[in-house]
Amino acid sequence: MATELSHLFYAQKVLAKDLGFFNKKDFFLGTVFPDIRYLGVITREESHGQLKSFNEISEVESSFMAGVHFHTLMDYARQTFIRNNGFYRKYENGHQYTISGKLFEDFLLFKQVENKAEIIESFLKVTKEGIGFNIEEQAIQSWFNEIAKYLEVGPNNESIERFLRFLGFRDEPITLILNNIEKMLSDPWLNDLITEFDLTFDHWMRQDIRTMKLE
Repeated sequence: MATELSHLFYAQKVLAKDLGFFNKKDFFLGTVFPDIRYLGVITREESHGQLKSFNEISEVESSFMAGVHFHTLMDYARQTFIRNNGFYRKYENGHQYTISGKLFEDFLLFKQVENKAEIIESFLKVTKEGIGFNIEEQAIQSWFNEIAKYLEVGPNNESIERFLRFLGFRDEPITLILNNIEKMLSDPWLNDLITEFDLTFDHWMRQDIRTMKLE
């Protein structure tokens, strides 16, 4: 997965071009919805749906569900890219590097997310009926409210710690994650890697990545 902030950034990129016919508000809701699974209210299989190619997503009737499928495609594209380009050889899993890497990206992308106030407002008005999944209203509102709070202030040690505690992380792993992020921010190789993914984003979206192999 990428973080919700990263999902919003790339959702804005495709809505500004190829998928501009979708309702932006509903697409944004859909693209940050799937990771509500971390609250334990739905399985990943249920929240993420079937992996679809970019062309298949463009044919989905519901703007919200198109956003859900775009989230799943982004997860796969990002994971394939960073794995094939050596992220896990340099940052071995098991030291919270996976979640650290995702949150590190927020520092690079936050300022590029447009119309934050508009997105935040829509997240604070989400209802169960607007989502269409069998999840309690309280969990839905809690998820989107927390993302809205994070989006309002952006990534910093305090906001990241708050979000991690919301997800159930405790003191020791939170400290490790924050230290990892500080290390990653000073790593030119990793900064260049994320920049490269951004620059080659259109290429990734225009191939059927289900046929790609992880190296």
